[in-house]
Amino acid sequence: MGGDRVWYEANVLADFPTHDKIVNLCTKAGSNQNGVDILVAGKPRFWVKYGKSSVIRGEGCTQAHVARIVKANPVSVVRVPEVYLGFSRGKRGYIVMDFVQGTTLAQRKSILGYYDDNDIKAVAAAVQQLTDIKMPAGTAPGPVHGGHIGHDFFVDCLSTLKYFTVGDLEAQINKVLRLSGNNLRVDFTADYLVLCPSDPNGSNFIIDDGGSLWAIDFGRTCFLPSSFVSYSLTRSSDVFVQSVARLVNYPQSANVRAMSAASGQLVIFNNNALGGSIMSSKGLTSSEV
Repeated sequence: MGGDRVWYEANVLADFPTHDKIVNLCTKAGSNQNGVDILVAGKPRFWVKYGKSSVIRGEGCTQAHVARIVKANPVSVVRVPEVYLGFSRGKRGYIVMDFVQGTTLAQRKSILGYYDDNDIKAVAAAVQQLTDIKMPAGTAPGPVHGGHIGHDFFVDCLSTLKYFTVGDLEAQINKVLRLSGNNLRVDFTADYLVLCPSDPNGSNFIIDDGGSLWAIDFGRTCFLPSSFVSYSLTRSSDVFVQSVARLVNYPQSANVRAMSAASGQLVIFNNNALGGSIMSSKGLTSSEV
């Protein structure tokens, strides 16, 4: 435990598992899954999500931040599992959170594969609330406390680079467009930095045994210019996400076309760092981050 790097810690409970127990359970579960439950008095009490430390850390910090905001909202239409601990050992990171007993919306589909209209409406209301959560101007885009951006704009839905400012992200996208000979450009100047759940599919929401809706996966949820919300909801090929998007009141961004073109170039070259030799506000080139 002495070599563990704790990057998030809330008030731990009396029955909280030790770091060694957490690590051993996840090691036993193996790399073919990304989470295990921990029993207390014979019942699931905690859920541990684990994976590459550099990715899990951002996800855990973002989920913890959003969970606090949602919990403090007496009229919230969505709940988020509370995070108790986030730590890394070696190259693997661990998020320990509340276990939520319930059924994902994907599991609630009809025999013919249709989603319930009420489930679609519930997730749309949740996405509406979540995308209203903002960060102050000047905050680095990405997960809380910085890190790699999880979003479908990037190859494999994860940025290679970290961005100190929204301007750095905008500059890279525009350089990609220039390199490809495209005259389109993005301009995020008027965008708020908002929570962007870029993958609100039916597997990422649970209805618990009491009928409450929970957002359970923050792997592709970051604070980004609001154009990224428009991009995700406009371009998704997922039928459930398309149904949700029709019910969400989000700003239709003029940047989506240019973003789509730039994203296509990243895919063609299989390189999320393309155009990344832009000088950042902190004096580092993005390719050095």
